[in-house]
Amino acid sequence: QGGMVVDLVKRDNYSATLYVPGKKPLTLTGPKTLLFFGALVDAYKKGTPAVPTKHLMTAAGSGSASPRQLLGNDFWNSIFGVYVCFPPGVKKGSYQLLD
Repeated sequence: QGGMVVDLVKRDNYSATLYVPGKKPLTLTGPKTLLFFGALVDAYKKGTPAVPTKHLMTAAGSGSASPRQLLGNDFWNSIFGVYVCFPPGVKKGSYQLLD
């Protein structure tokens, strides 16, 4: 299950697969979704995994106030706590990949 390292492998500007060790690969679609997850993966790889919500929304090119609004309720409910979470000790205002 999953790859050996956290990675976002793009097929084109509209689809990609998120790989997180120990988790099923997650298929992503839509340019804003790819940009959102790209920002999370970049932060993770830089060793500063927590990303402020505003930065994520800007990186995604979205005017949405939250990832739930950007990604949709059903998709967000399926990934929060599995692939994406609040940083330790944080209840709002930033997110990170859950590895």
